[in-house]
Amino acid sequence: MKLLPIIIVFIVLSSFNIDASYGCSCKSKPPKEAVRRLKKESRAIFIGNVKEVIQEGGLNLRVILEIERSWKSIQANQVTIHTSGGCMVAFEAGRKYLVYAIGQKQLQTNVCMRTRAIELAAEDIRLLGKSVNLPRN
Repeated sequence: MKLLPIIIVFIVLSSFNIDASYGCSCKSKPPKEAVRRLKKESRAIFIGNVKEVIQEGGLNLRVILEIERSWKSIQANQVTIHTSGGCMVAFEAGRKYLVYAIGQKQLQTNVCMRTRAIELAAEDIRLLGKSVNLPRN
């Protein structure tokens, strides 16, 4: 009988989504729907090679990327993007990423926007279609 209250407490606690309070919780949508929405809502969409990752205190990163391909709004060869918080993208120098970005004064991204390492982005790249050519210096 003394075990019953412990079991009840365990059941109640396990019903809460504890992960959401500590990290990132993204709404999952089918890739086709998510990419269609991001094509409309993103300020920029591109593939970039990370040149430098700068920690700006806490969970705030400033990332400099060299642009390889662009689908939306990137005309430069290099761009700076910001990511922060529990949903930040863990960018690594030397790796390529497909980036969906928002923001007016500075570009921002997170994992919920489907920004990811290029090895994980084949379906998105196919759904995005033809990229635009960038002017090279």
